[in-house]
Formats: sequence, structure tokens, C-alpha cells
Amino acid sequence: MPLFHMFQISTAKTSRVISLTNIAIAIATVPVIIRLVHVMGGRTLATTASLAGYTLNTSIMYWTTSGYETTLLTFLFLLTIYRVLRESQLDQPKLATYFLIGAMALVRSDAIVLSGLLYVLSLLLTRNKKRVLLFSALSFSLPLAHELFRIYYYGDILPNTAYLKTSNWDGRYITGLRYTLIFAARYVLFIVFAIIGSVRSLQWSQRYLFIVFLAYAAYVTFIGGDAFSDFRFFVPVLPLLMVLAFLGIQGLAVQQSRRLAAVALCLVTMPLFPLYYPSVLMPNQAEAGNLKIGLILKENTPVTSKVADTWAGSVFYFSERYGIDLLGKSDRHIAHLPAAPNANWPGHNKFDYDYSIGVLRPDCIVIAFRLPLREDDMRRAAVGDAAFEGQLYINDVFREHYLPHPVAVDTWRTIFVSDWSPLMKGMSEWKDVAIER
Repeated sequence: MPLFHMFQISTAKTSRVISLTNIAIAIATVPVIIRLVHVMGGRTLATTASLAGYTLNTSIMYWTTSGYETTLLTFLFLLTIYRVLRESQLDQPKLATYFLIGAMALVRSDAIVLSGLLYVLSLLLTRNKKRVLLFSALSFSLPLAHELFRIYYYGDILPNTAYLKTSNWDGRYITGLRYTLIFAARYVLFIVFAIIGSVRSLQWSQRYLFIVFLAYAAYVTFIGGDAFSDFRFFVPVLPLLMVLAFLGIQGLAVQQSRRLAAVALCLVTMPLFPLYYPSVLMPNQAEAGNLKIGLILKENTPVTSKVADTWAGSVFYFSERYGIDLLGKSDRHIAHLPAAPNANWPGHNKFDYDYSIGVLRPDCIVIAFRLPLREDDMRRAAVGDAAFEGQLYINDVFREHYLPHPVAVDTWRTIFVSDWSPLMKGMSEWKDVAIER
């Protein structure tokens, strides 16, 4: 993403370029899957079904078009698995493969878990263990250098979001288990056939790869899952699960009954088809509203203005203003706080409005509700997973200094200006512009 921002691409088109890049990476993953199936002994059935699963799966489609790091991590994970398997068969480990394994932790910091699992996998499969250990140590210099930089620059061992989403939170394990069980329920047939294939297979590599999947699933459970839908954390290992499942079905087709395999194939592919592609491909109306708010702020506020928001992203990016993340993804103070009682939405259960508003003093706050609203409804919303919304509304600093000065925007959100901000001088003109837009 920083690379694209070095070029003279308009802000309106930057996200489209990045999205197209993600799609290109997803397309490049297709031949990797083909090679992975072949190196594991898969034939036409396993190859065709694995590709159908990858290209039609709604979770993979959603995160491919969302512009996150998930697509690149999926590509690198599958590519390194293929290279480790192929090089172990030839007994020719290559340094480049291990630097790719180490590079995964630069795409997403907690991908170091996947890197570690692949280091162990390569050590188990390759006879030339001294070379594997040497290459692993050399490639580990990439995540090590990143870690040293983080400690030097931020003063923390882990990324800020790791503290935000996993520390000082009593409900983490239950939430993580729920997240993993929902994934397992949706892909239960994949898991069943992957188990069957791993047990029946004569290849230890197939069994080891299923253990890699289970170990990673345990890690996702341990950290409390994810705040978003469509299994973002499982998408990088989901194609691997598909390959293992279809290899299991292929084994049934050869050794028992082709009819049984055909029925199993139909059952497994049923949940793959894009029943909600329209919702995935339609423009995100919520983000369209955030874009509108960001542009209004850019056009009507000086560059020195501070903007606070619970949805830290589009508003800050398009307004080009100093952003105060009320939920702490970029705020060390918030990230290290204990989670709010009975709030189990990862990344949305820590806040300190007396600090974020009273101490940091943003000029305006973007709120996730529209006026008019009922006081009782907001007080009831001050508990539970979305407590951050109601708690902001009932906060004394917000009610005294922001609530009396709303700027209505034609979205589901509202801008509130503080009475201590210089923006108050042009409130009437600003309101007219916001309403017209």
C-alpha cells in the first residue's frame, strides 16, 4: 500500500488499484494450488474440486475484494507449503523457500505462527536437517529484524493490536472457541474428509499438514478469534483444508466406491457456491458514508484539526486529518486497558473517553448513530458487545462539550463539534455544506 502512495494516483482511485492488485494475487494463487495438489499425489478429481472450492468460496471472495493482507498471506502460505514438499521429495532445500517463510511475518505479524509451523514441517520432512536448520536460522532474520525495530520504535514486544485484542480480557477464550466452532460447523464436511484422508494416507506429509491446520486453529482460538465475519483468520489455511479434504475423497473414489465419492463431493461443494455474491460485490454503503464524511471534513476544517472516531479508517484517510482512534487500534493507552465487562467483540471492547476526549481534545467526533434518538435506547446500548457506542453517548465530557453541536450528514452517522474548537466559528456555513452534500 505505501508503494502505491508513492505514485501520483488520485485518492479516489488508490483503493481500486490496491483491490485489483489483491485480485491479481488471488489469480496467481490458482497455479500454486494446482502444483500443491499434484505434489501431494492428487489427480483430476482433487485438482478440479480444490480449484472450484478456492474460486467459488464466499469467504475467500470477500477477503480478496476487501483489500486486506489476507490474500497475500494465503498466496505465500500455499507457495511455501508446495516448495517445502517438493524440495523434501528431491532432498534439495533452497534458501529462497525459507526466506519466503520468514517473510510471512512481515505481511501480518502473527503469521510468525504459520512460519514456525512450516519450519517444523520442513525439518520433519527433509533428510538434510542441518541445511534446513541453517536456512531457517538465516531466514528468521527477517521477523527478528522487524521485532527489534518494533521494540526500538514503539517500545513494545507485540503489535499494539495484539495487546488491544488479546490482553486483559476475561472472555477471550470463550469468544475464540465460539469463533472456531462456527468455522468448524460451516466446514464440517471438509474437516471430516480431511481427517479420513490423513488417516488413510500413506504419506506422512498429508498427516503433518492436517496437524498444521489443527495447530493454527488452536492459535486462533487462543487469541479470541476475530471481530469480522467470513473467517478472515482462517482464510489463509482454508485452501489447504480443501486440498486435504478432496485428497481424502479421491482416496475413497479409488479404493471404495466412485458413487460414494460423487455424493461426498456434492455435499462438500454445496456450501461453496456464492449464495451472497451480490452482497459481496455491491458497494459498501457504510464505507461510502465514511468517505462522504471524510471529504466533508477535508473541505471544511483546517489541516490542524483533530478528528476522533470509533471506526478508524476511511474517515481519517479521506479527511487527511489527525486521527484519534477511540477504540485504541493506534492508541497504546487504550490497548493496554482491561476490557469492558461483558464486552466480547475483539478490538471493540476497550475505551477510555475521559482520556480520548477530555485529554486528547479532538475538534470533532464522528459517531455511529443519527439524531434524533431515544435516551433510554442509548443507555441500554451502553452494555454488552457494542457498549462503546452507548458509553460514548452517556460520557459527561461528550454530553457537555459535543452533544449540543451536531452536524447532520446524509449518512447513518453524525459529526459532533466541540465547543472549545475553532470550528465553532463557522458552524452555520459548515452545516449547510454538509446537508447539501
